[in-house]
Amino acid sequence: MLDLASLLHDTNIATLFVTHDYNEIPYLAHRLSVLDQGNLIQSGTPQEIYRQPKNQTVSDLLQWVPFQKEVKQAIIS
Repeated sequence: MLDLASLLHDTNIATLFVTHDYNEIPYLAHRLSVLDQGNLIQSGTPQEIYRQPKNQTVSDLLQWVPFQKEVKQAIIS
């Protein structure tokens, strides 16, 4: 995953990356959008969304996600 992040950074190519693997977020995302049933719920940096979820749906999603310890630390730092 770090190879992809390095490639995207080095080439300065804007990319839309769709993932359901939340552990990829801190390595690839500068901005994050949370969708539910096809509707945009919240958009911001991973840190903004983790620290201030817009509503209960986003909060529940973040609590449910089994973040790896180092990934959670990368998001909140």
